[in-house]
Amino acid sequence: NYGHQKSQISFKKLLDIIRHPGYHPNDVQNTNWAGMNQILGSSDVPDDKTKETFKWLDGGIGWKKTTIQICIPFHHCTQNPGPKEYIVEDFYHCSLVDIIHGNVSDPTHH
Repeated sequence: NYGHQKSQISFKKLLDIIRHPGYHPNDVQNTNWAGMNQILGSSDVPDDKTKETFKWLDGGIGWKKTTIQICIPFHHCTQNPGPKEYIVEDFYHCSLVDIIHGNVSDPTHH
């Protein structure tokens, strides 16, 4: 069981984030994490209130929603071993080039 080890690794990652000089607690202080998790975990179309709360969903900053197909490998000891194809609907993604460009061109990130 790797539960304890994984918890320690996750805790170290959290510490790395909050110790980073660019981290500002005020940036995330009022974030509705439960609401965000609910939206990210559902395939429902966000309503206007949701779009206002989670502006990044509105595509204004380059986020796109597409359906993708992924291949998940299952261990040979499982009941149905081998690769299995799955469809993921409403997968949100953004161009890394757009993110980098936005950060480089924004003077508040320097």
